[in-house]
Amino acid sequence: KARAVEPLNELKIKSQLEPAIIGLLHNSKKKHGCGAGLGMAAVSCEGDIYLCHRFVGMSEFKVGSVFDERLDRERFVKSVDKMEACEDCFAKYYCGGGCKYDHAATNDSLFSPSPDLCQIRRRELELAVSVVAQLNEDDRQFLIEQKIFPRKPCPFDFG
Repeated sequence: KARAVEPLNELKIKSQLEPAIIGLLHNSKKKHGCGAGLGMAAVSCEGDIYLCHRFVGMSEFKVGSVFDERLDRERFVKSVDKMEACEDCFAKYYCGGGCKYDHAATNDSLFSPSPDLCQIRRRELELAVSVVAQLNEDDRQFLIEQKIFPRKPCPFDFG
């Protein structure tokens, strides 16, 4: 059957479904919605360290200072498994609990997601499940060969 690569690449660029589809195809779980306080941090001009660039200047989210040896990040780091609001959500390992800044901006809490954002993430996952359920092995191979979706990583690749 004929397949058009260009519309698929355009859909990949414009759609928010790609991360959900890849997560399903690769059987991956997200324990954290973002790297704030984990793999990323931001430093202000004064040397103060914050969870991420979006928190700079907000003293309640200061993790430490480049002039001190101690960082206080533990109170800001919680996996989706420990977030009460995500406890019964079927999409919790897709979104990983969401963006901490978005939570703080909408609910004044790093660990209380916005119901609107939760609804969007759940719907994205539902749509992705529908797409993946309709793919046969030839479809999957075509998507990989055309570099529309990456090949599932080898479990022994630790990079």
